Amino acid sequence: MKTKITQRIVQDLAPKAKEYEIWDTELDGFKVRVRASGAASYLFTYRRPKNGLRTTVTIGQTSQLSAAVARDQAWSFAGEVRKGNDPALDPKR
Repeated sequence: MKTKITQRIVQDLAPKAKEYEIWDTELDGFKVRVRASGAASYLFTYRRPKNGLRTTVTIGQTSQLSAAVARDQAWSFAGEVRKGNDPALDPKR
């Protein structure tokens, strides 16, 4: 499913029999993964600058971060990728 990820959307997410993902319509690669257990996390998926492999980094759990904070972090990751950097290899993460 694709929709703009907002705090309201995140609050309304419910677990299903299988894990599922909600992709953001505003920022490519930003998504929320909801596990069958009910645990949900913000993620950012991108292609690594050096080899083009698809990589996903976890931003944080929805229970600990707001959608706005997670989106800001995803924008930061997207900027790093555009600069040719790989957020997954950043030692500060």
